[in-house]
Amino acid sequence: MKPTLFLAFFILAAVAASASGLDMLKPGLDIGILVSDAAKAKEFYGETLGLKHIGTIDMPNGGKMMRFQSGASVLKVIAYDKVPPKGPSGVREAIDPGEV
Repeated sequence: MKPTLFLAFFILAAVAASASGLDMLKPGLDIGILVSDAAKAKEFYGETLGLKHIGTIDMPNGGKMMRFQSGASVLKVIAYDKVPPKGPSGVREAIDPGEV
């Protein structure tokens, strides 16, 4: 997903959730995306967009999850050392692998 399209989705989802009157346990959303370049993603989401970097977690299968905060919402940016094999379904089926 293109960064600008993702950002628009992230903002609209947060606004829709708060405006819809949904009774949520948490006032924000947690959204995860896969990226192919951790350094570029950290620069884009942290420096270009100005989201607060709240930590990086090592993933058990190799890779890292960088967490960025915007209000009560958290963006989880996952970068694998090696791209996991394609499974029969899931997020890899919903996007163009050339955009990851």
